[in-house]
Amino acid sequence: MERWRTNLYILWISQLLAMMSVSFGLPFIPYFMQEIGVADTDRLKLYTALSSALPAIGMGLSAPIWGMLADRHGKKLMILRAVFMAGFIFIGLGASSSIAMLLTLRFLQGVFTGTISASAAFVASDAPNENLSYSLGVITSSRFLGIMIGPAMGGFIAESFGYRTSFILGGIMMFINGIIIYIWLKEKKHAPLKTKLRSEFSKASLMVFRSSLLIVMLMLVMHMMTRAMFSPYLALYVQEIRGMIEGSSKTTGLISAFIAMMIAISSIIVGKLSRKYSYKSILVYSFIFGILMSSALMFSSGLIMFALLYGLMMFAIGGVEPVLLSIASEKVDADKRGSLFGFIAMLTSIGWGLASGIGSIISIKFSIQALLYTIPVLILILLILALIYFRKQEKTAMQD
Repeated sequence: MERWRTNLYILWISQLLAMMSVSFGLPFIPYFMQEIGVADTDRLKLYTALSSALPAIGMGLSAPIWGMLADRHGKKLMILRAVFMAGFIFIGLGASSSIAMLLTLRFLQGVFTGTISASAAFVASDAPNENLSYSLGVITSSRFLGIMIGPAMGGFIAESFGYRTSFILGGIMMFINGIIIYIWLKEKKHAPLKTKLRSEFSKASLMVFRSSLLIVMLMLVMHMMTRAMFSPYLALYVQEIRGMIEGSSKTTGLISAFIAMMIAISSIIVGKLSRKYSYKSILVYSFIFGILMSSALMFSSGLIMFALLYGLMMFAIGGVEPVLLSIASEKVDADKRGSLFGFIAMLTSIGWGLASGIGSIISIKFSIQALLYTIPVLILILLILALIYFRKQEKTAMQD
């Protein structure tokens, strides 16, 4: 078997374990906050927003640096850094005794982890260009398969043994993941870069913000905002609809699992379709379907109808991420893709943080359900950006 395929399958297993570990405890943070003493509803919404925003801020600050270090010292090393640090931080979350400690660890999680961008950078540099979209789709599917299994298992563990146990088990799984990566993932040897990190930062900034990539980057920011606008409040929404916290962890876990399953299926399907159809067709039809499903979601009643429509909406837009990453990767040399994915992680963290801030204001001033009204607007902006990007590409092609 070709080495890049072997590496892809190892990273598929790694991302599956990583996302299972993450999803063992993080979806239930609003419930854990109530356990450690947060009782006021508005404070709970605010702390939920902070718990979502702080990792984004930490990642936004550190991701470009990790990306450039990946190009200098190897992408496998960055995966190991992300995985082992996540293990320590999740065990720390399980030991949290105050909201201040929990939020501090969430910020450090953003600074020192980032298995998604580290693994994607490895794949983007390792896989042949003709298999790039397929490979990124495979990695995306493993992420959401892990997010599907993790909350379902974590919800039952949390209900049976407590939220702390869920976090600690997630940390232990991260350490196992790190051992797998250390032993079996093989990276191509590359000549270390001699340029200063500051010089690399300037070059990477110019690379990312040139006109051909800028619209794609904006789409990735909007895509993250769309995904992150409601998801931090899912646990509180479930508790609100059910009217009690008892049993809500299991329900939240099952709904999260269903949503993740829909995204995983979408990623696999889109990866295969990208070999037959143009990126333009895939993105445009995905966003149109997403607008329809998210519009219907605003009028949903009951958890079953909500889960079905939210799952279909995420099926529509969840699988387009590998396409956007492929478009960006194809415009950059393979040995610079670590820096590229570092900046992508920074920009998507901005989208994540913006969604958290906006979501906090809307949920406190209006309601959690009011957040659902923003999603069709965000997907419409994505559709407009996609049409603008491909229009510019067609004009450029005609001029050439």
